Amino acid sequence: MLFSALALLIVGCDKIGNNNGGNGSGLSDMTFEIEVSDITTSGAKVSVVPSDETALYYFDKVTKEVYATYKSDKEFMVAMVEALRAYCEESGSSLASAVSVGNDEYTYNGELIPGTEYYIFAFALDAKLNPNSELTLEPFTTEAAKSSSNTFTIEVNGGTVMVSTSNNDPYFWDVVPSETYEGKDDEYIMNDLITYYRDLGYLEYYIVQGTDAFDYTNSLSDGESYTVYVFGFEGVPTTALTKHTFIYTSGGSGSGSGSGDYDTTTLTGDVELDIASAEAYYYGDYYDIGTNNWEIGMFDATGREFVIAEFFTALSQSTPEGTYTITGNAGDAGTAYTGDVDQEGYILPTYYGKLTADGETAARALVASGSFSIVKSDSNYTLTLNLADVLEHKITGSYTGAVKVAAGELSGSQASVGRAGRVAARSTLRRFSSVATLRPIKVEGSLKAVRAK
Repeated sequence: MLFSALALLIVGCDKIGNNNGGNGSGLSDMTFEIEVSDITTSGAKVSVVPSDETALYYFDKVTKEVYATYKSDKEFMVAMVEALRAYCEESGSSLASAVSVGNDEYTYNGELIPGTEYYIFAFALDAKLNPNSELTLEPFTTEAAKSSSNTFTIEVNGGTVMVSTSNNDPYFWDVVPSETYEGKDDEYIMNDLITYYRDLGYLEYYIVQGTDAFDYTNSLSDGESYTVYVFGFEGVPTTALTKHTFIYTSGGSGSGSGSGDYDTTTLTGDVELDIASAEAYYYGDYYDIGTNNWEIGMFDATGREFVIAEFFTALSQSTPEGTYTITGNAGDAGTAYTGDVDQEGYILPTYYGKLTADGETAARALVASGSFSIVKSDSNYTLTLNLADVLEHKITGSYTGAVKVAAGELSGSQASVGRAGRVAARSTLRRFSSVATLRPIKVEGSLKAVRAK
């Protein structure tokens, strides 16, 4: 009998009747026991037990506010059937998954609004999907929204993205082309993502808890920019938006457009360096290109967070004052080198770094654009940083105070090295070589895609 009932539905939408007036005066006396459990801010588990295990029926949710807009239960049931019929016609699918026979249950996950009064409704249907019983309503109210203290760490390995959390609160995340939300504010982005997936009916697959990962390799284009968006979500956003932008390279780590398998940046946001000391070293015409070469190191109070920059002044200038623009590796006066990684994986200035107390790399970013200035007044200097990495994360900082200025050591062979050989010319005698040769850490590990799409 169950098979016979479902067979009426599988024929598809074009076979559904259009008489929405019920079944005359002979309504079924079918009733329903409805239980709502596991209620959260955005979800609930619903189970329905009908009095007739062989008859067709329909159940779903509706807010108390929306239900109150209908003049009668009959009008409401007819409207629900019309909505079901419209969905069927639009999607071209059968209604076997929407209409029930016998005991049934459904779990709403991320689909409900916090602090909202709902009804679970149920009513019988005849063979043409017309309402065929009295309406049964079971009220419940979702929990009120609450903010979450959850924080997120994002790692990209090739095309695989992994999100780690500080607690087990539910959250939403996805990866989209960066241009999709260019110029949009965080609130717009979060609302648009939720609306998009809710309308598609896929939202529940994007609400997860704890560490989660997914392999997007087959969805990404080489050399294109993508952004990971993560935020707490229980019916409404419960945290601020966390973003991480990366350039996908099929042979790289995916955390920037860098050299080989190494990341050019690990930053997921802007940083401000609290400069407590600085040292500048003069190397003369180091590359034999007609400009004087300098390195400057700017450090926080611990000495473990810093910016190392390599810049150039005119041959007539043997002091470091000036404004220096990151303009590639031209070596012209008033410019500074972009960050780079040599063939062995060593970092070359200009770059930002942060070390743990054990000397391990905690963060790094090769500088790709921006400028910095060095202004002298009496015996003090004022340093101002306005830099950015390849993903346009800002690296800023300022300092006024003493700066050690000294001549750097040079080997005899370095005096004739041209700028084309910059990478090969890096010498262990350079003042910041012990910092500059910190190897970037590769993102290792085999990630298992556990996310349903």
